[in-house]
Amino acid sequence: MGARCDLFFQLLDHNAEPEDFFSFIVMLHREIPHPLTIIWDRLRAHRKAARWFSELGCRWLRFVYLPPYCPELNPVEHVWSSTKWGRLANWPAPDIEAVSERVSADFQWQATQQNVLRGHFDAAGLSLK
Repeated sequence: MGARCDLFFQLLDHNAEPEDFFSFIVMLHREIPHPLTIIWDRLRAHRKAARWFSELGCRWLRFVYLPPYCPELNPVEHVWSSTKWGRLANWPAPDIEAVSERVSADFQWQATQQNVLRGHFDAAGLSLK
């Protein structure tokens, strides 16, 4: 079957800053106390948070960067797309809280579905070893 694929997420009520990514990865490492590989696009906030980890000498963390301007290679884009065109499609949201709840519920469901998560990696042309 191969490596286990997991989806961890945090919805924010603001544009993500480097501090948000830094604290999320620290929280993730508490949840998964072994070496982590983070696949990131080249967002400036991602690079800044990665630099902070590098400056701290974190040997339990490895970053793999996607090529620039290639959202089709990012499994996270596939997660969002399946939510947007699935559970949120043609749904008239009453307010932003309802959108947040529905997105969160769909992400939680996807996180329990190995076949769905693997499909996001397959769609991005990535393999899990």
